[in-house]
Amino acid sequence: TIVIAGNIGNDPTKNETRNGKAVINFRVGTSHNYVDQRTGEWVESPTSWYNVSAFGNIAEHAKASLHRGDPVIVVGRLRIRDWEAGDGKKGREAEITADVIGHDLSWG
Repeated sequence: TIVIAGNIGNDPTKNETRNGKAVINFRVGTSHNYVDQRTGEWVESPTSWYNVSAFGNIAEHAKASLHRGDPVIVVGRLRIRDWEAGDGKKGREAEITADVIGHDLSWG
């Protein structure tokens, strides 16, 4: 199980599985920015992006509630997947199948 807090990077898209179950997909970006205690300067870390999907009732509720830019907390199962494109590019992406999605109310 993994817990992430970040901002939604795109408006969630809703589809259905082959058996008619609702599924929602969106990306969440997280970063850890802080003030360096020695220099007093703001330090910005690179953003990590996660592909998030959810199924069933949570997908229905998320589609009605979530929008691009919203601060969210996601709890779910993490899977790291290697990929290779037709042009030879390779990469790795993090996918989370969400069990819980909620608005991060620490931001208002």
